[in-house]
Amino acid sequence: MQRKLKFTDATVKNLKPADGKEQTVYTDLVTPGLRLRVSHTAKSWIFDYLVTGRIGRKTRTLGRYPTISLKDARQMATETYVDAQNGIDIMERLKADADARKTKAEALQRRKTLSEVVNLYQREKLIHKRTGAEVGRCLERELAPWLDGPAEDLTEDDIASTLTQPSVSRRRTVRAYLRGC
Repeated sequence: MQRKLKFTDATVKNLKPADGKEQTVYTDLVTPGLRLRVSHTAKSWIFDYLVTGRIGRKTRTLGRYPTISLKDARQMATETYVDAQNGIDIMERLKADADARKTKAEALQRRKTLSEVVNLYQREKLIHKRTGAEVGRCLERELAPWLDGPAEDLTEDDIASTLTQPSVSRRRTVRAYLRGC
Protein backbone atom coordinates (compact mmCIF):
# COMPACT_ATOMS: atom_id res chain seq x y z
CA MET A 1 0.00 0.00 0.00
CA GLN A 2 1.31 3.43 -0.93
CA ARG A 3 0.83 6.52 1.19
CA LYS A 4 1.54 10.09 0.12
CA LEU A 5 3.09 12.57 2.54
CA LYS A 6 5.05 15.78 2.54
CA PHE A 7 8.33 14.43 3.91
CA THR A 8 10.05 16.30 6.71
CA ASP A 9 12.92 15.09 8.86
CA ALA A 10 10.56 14.46 11.76
CA THR A 11 7.96 12.53 9.74
CA VAL A 12 10.61 10.39 8.03
CA LYS A 13 12.21 9.56 11.37
CA ASN A 14 8.89 8.46 12.89
CA LEU A 15 7.45 6.48 9.96
CA LYS A 16 6.54 2.86 10.65
CA PRO A 17 5.10 0.15 8.39
CA ALA A 18 1.32 -0.02 8.23
CA ASP A 19 -0.32 -2.32 10.78
CA GLY A 20 0.06 -5.97 9.86
CA LYS A 21 2.37 -5.23 6.91
CA GLU A 22 6.01 -6.23 6.48
CA GLN A 23 6.77 -3.01 4.62
CA THR A 24 5.05 0.13 3.45
CA VAL A 25 6.10 2.55 0.72
CA TYR A 26 5.56 6.24 1.38
CA THR A 27 5.66 8.77 -1.48
CA ASP A 28 6.97 12.33 -1.14
CA LEU A 29 4.63 15.08 -2.34
CA VAL A 30 7.51 17.57 -2.73
CA THR A 31 9.83 15.55 -4.99
CA PRO A 32 7.90 13.51 -7.58
CA GLY A 33 9.12 9.92 -7.77
CA LEU A 34 10.92 9.96 -4.41
CA ARG A 35 9.70 7.21 -2.12
CA LEU A 36 10.68 5.75 1.23
CA ARG A 37 10.30 2.00 1.74
CA VAL A 38 9.77 1.35 5.44
CA SER A 39 10.05 -2.08 7.05
CA HIS A 40 10.33 -3.13 10.67
CA THR A 41 14.13 -3.22 10.48
CA ALA A 42 15.15 -0.53 7.95
CA LYS A 43 14.16 2.41 5.78
CA SER A 44 15.39 2.80 2.19
CA TRP A 45 15.10 5.66 -0.27
CA ILE A 46 13.99 4.76 -3.79
CA PHE A 47 13.36 6.92 -6.82
CA ASP A 48 11.16 6.11 -9.83
CA TYR A 49 11.87 7.87 -13.11
CA LEU A 50 11.40 7.71 -16.87
CA VAL A 51 14.33 8.18 -19.24
CA THR A 52 13.55 10.39 -22.24
CA GLY A 53 13.46 8.32 -25.41
CA ARG A 54 13.11 5.01 -23.58
CA ILE A 55 10.16 2.87 -22.69
CA GLY A 56 9.40 1.80 -19.15
CA ARG A 57 9.81 3.10 -15.66
CA LYS A 58 13.13 2.72 -13.86
CA THR A 59 13.71 2.46 -10.12
CA ARG A 60 16.92 3.50 -8.42
CA THR A 61 17.69 2.65 -4.80
CA LEU A 62 19.36 5.74 -3.35
CA GLY A 63 20.40 4.25 -0.02
CA ARG A 64 19.30 3.67 3.54
CA TYR A 65 17.91 6.20 5.94
CA PRO A 66 19.50 7.73 8.11
CA THR A 67 22.78 7.22 6.18
CA ILE A 68 21.15 9.16 3.35
CA SER A 69 19.24 12.09 4.79
CA LEU A 70 16.02 13.53 3.35
CA LYS A 71 17.98 16.46 1.90
CA ASP A 72 20.54 14.14 0.26
CA ALA A 73 17.81 11.85 -1.09
CA ARG A 74 16.00 14.80 -2.67
CA GLN A 75 19.24 16.05 -4.21
CA MET A 76 20.08 12.60 -5.62
CA ALA A 77 16.55 12.25 -6.97
CA THR A 78 16.78 15.66 -8.65
CA GLU A 79 20.13 14.80 -10.25
CA THR A 80 18.75 11.48 -11.49
CA TYR A 81 15.67 13.25 -12.87
CA VAL A 82 17.75 15.85 -14.74
CA ASP A 83 19.93 13.12 -16.26
CA ALA A 84 16.82 11.13 -17.24
CA GLN A 85 15.32 14.18 -18.95
CA ASN A 86 18.53 14.46 -20.98
CA GLY A 87 18.23 10.79 -22.02
CA ILE A 88 20.90 9.54 -19.61
CA ASP A 89 20.06 6.51 -17.50
CA ILE A 90 22.14 6.85 -14.35
CA MET A 91 21.72 3.15 -13.57
CA GLU A 92 23.31 2.18 -16.89
CA ARG A 93 26.14 4.62 -16.28
CA LEU A 94 26.71 3.32 -12.73
CA LYS A 95 26.67 -0.26 -14.03
CA ALA A 96 29.16 0.64 -16.80
CA ASP A 97 31.43 2.32 -14.23
CA ALA A 98 31.25 -0.73 -11.96
CA ASP A 99 32.00 -3.03 -14.91
CA ALA A 100 34.98 -0.86 -15.88
CA ARG A 101 36.34 -0.96 -12.31
CA LYS A 102 35.86 -4.73 -12.22
CA THR A 103 37.60 -5.19 -15.58
CA LYS A 104 40.50 -3.00 -14.49
CA ALA A 105 40.86 -4.92 -11.22
CA GLU A 106 40.80 -8.24 -13.09
CA ALA A 107 43.40 -6.96 -15.55
CA LEU A 108 45.66 -5.86 -12.71
CA GLN A 109 45.22 -9.23 -11.07
CA ARG A 110 46.07 -11.03 -14.32
CA ARG A 111 49.22 -8.96 -14.96
CA LYS A 112 52.16 -11.26 -14.72
CA THR A 113 55.59 -10.25 -13.51
CA LEU A 114 58.50 -10.82 -15.82
CA SER A 115 59.72 -13.49 -13.42
CA GLU A 116 56.45 -15.42 -13.88
CA VAL A 117 56.74 -15.10 -17.66
CA VAL A 118 60.34 -16.33 -17.64
CA ASN A 119 59.37 -19.29 -15.41
CA LEU A 120 56.46 -20.13 -17.70
CA TYR A 121 58.77 -19.92 -20.72
CA GLN A 122 61.22 -22.25 -18.99
CA ARG A 123 58.49 -24.78 -18.16
CA GLU A 124 56.79 -24.69 -21.56
CA LYS A 125 59.61 -24.18 -24.07
CA LEU A 126 63.06 -24.48 -22.56
CA ILE A 127 62.46 -27.80 -20.83
CA HIS A 128 62.48 -29.50 -24.23
CA LYS A 129 65.80 -27.96 -25.31
CA ARG A 130 69.22 -29.34 -24.55
CA THR A 131 70.50 -25.89 -23.51
CA GLY A 132 67.25 -24.91 -21.79
CA ALA A 133 68.68 -24.65 -18.28
CA GLU A 134 71.53 -22.44 -19.48
CA VAL A 135 69.16 -20.20 -21.45
CA GLY A 136 66.90 -19.85 -18.39
CA ARG A 137 69.81 -18.85 -16.15
CA CYS A 138 71.02 -16.35 -18.75
CA LEU A 139 67.55 -14.78 -19.06
CA GLU A 140 67.18 -14.49 -15.29
CA ARG A 141 70.64 -12.97 -14.91
CA GLU A 142 70.32 -10.47 -17.76
CA LEU A 143 66.74 -9.46 -17.01
CA ALA A 144 67.21 -9.33 -13.22
CA PRO A 145 66.43 -5.59 -12.89
CA TRP A 146 62.94 -6.16 -14.33
CA LEU A 147 61.99 -9.58 -12.92
CA ASP A 148 59.76 -8.18 -10.15
CA GLY A 149 57.97 -5.69 -12.44
CA PRO A 150 55.03 -6.31 -14.78
CA ALA A 151 56.11 -8.04 -17.99
CA GLU A 152 53.94 -5.63 -20.00
CA ASP A 153 56.08 -2.69 -18.88
CA LEU A 154 59.31 -4.09 -20.33
CA THR A 155 60.19 -2.22 -23.54
CA GLU A 156 62.55 -2.87 -26.42
CA ASP A 157 64.69 0.01 -25.14
CA ASP A 158 65.10 -1.78 -21.80
CA ILE A 159 66.29 -4.91 -23.56
CA ALA A 160 68.55 -2.90 -25.88
CA SER A 161 70.18 -1.16 -22.92
CA THR A 162 70.85 -4.56 -21.35
CA LEU A 163 72.43 -5.83 -24.55
CA THR A 164 74.71 -2.79 -24.96
CA GLN A 165 76.07 -2.92 -21.42
CA PRO A 166 79.17 -4.99 -20.72
CA SER A 167 77.98 -8.38 -19.62
CA VAL A 168 79.34 -11.61 -18.27
CA SER A 169 77.70 -13.50 -21.12
CA ARG A 170 78.28 -12.60 -24.73
CA ARG A 171 75.87 -10.20 -26.41
CA ARG A 172 75.23 -12.50 -29.35
CA THR A 173 74.23 -15.31 -27.04
CA VAL A 174 71.79 -13.09 -25.13
CA ARG A 175 70.29 -11.79 -28.37
CA ALA A 176 69.83 -15.33 -29.64
CA TYR A 177 68.12 -16.37 -26.42
CA LEU A 178 65.82 -13.35 -26.40
CA ARG A 179 64.92 -13.91 -30.05
CA GLY A 180 63.57 -17.31 -29.06
CA CYS A 181 61.17 -15.80 -26.49
